[in-house]
Amino acid sequence: MDVKAALNELAQEFEGRGLQTGTAEKEVSLVFLVKSQHVGMILGRGGQNIQEIKTISGANVSFDKPKEASDTMMGERKAHIQGTAQTATLACFLIGSLVQQAEGGPAQVNVVLTSQACGPIVGKGGSHLKELRATTSAKCHLEPQPHPALGGRLCNIAGETMHTV
Repeated sequence: MDVKAALNELAQEFEGRGLQTGTAEKEVSLVFLVKSQHVGMILGRGGQNIQEIKTISGANVSFDKPKEASDTMMGERKAHIQGTAQTATLACFLIGSLVQQAEGGPAQVNVVLTSQACGPIVGKGGSHLKELRATTSAKCHLEPQPHPALGGRLCNIAGETMHTV
């Protein structure tokens, strides 16, 4: 199966699960880290795969240039995703699924959260994180301090792809 067919199949699975992203039409900007070794596969020859991800999801997706990636990011590059909550989530799901297939195991995503985003995600007394863990079986760890090279706090989420997104 080619990448285009696989991405379309994944998009149908995503839609078929009836995932809710809350305020689906709210514009969001996400940054998450992808291992440098997977970036070429995600981009595809001549940008073919990333164009397909953009077309299917409706989100804008770009990666930092290799020279912009810092050694402190442990061999990872920033993926910047902009769109509505629904389109950005679908783009994350598609990229995460490609990485999961390449690695052949459970998905692990490192998301960079701005200071403003941490409060609503954590919730009062950690209530939102507890709910996330209980409803998805995903493991979630939020670093206590901002990472200087990333411009925010690192949140590691691990589990099945559908759960990590």
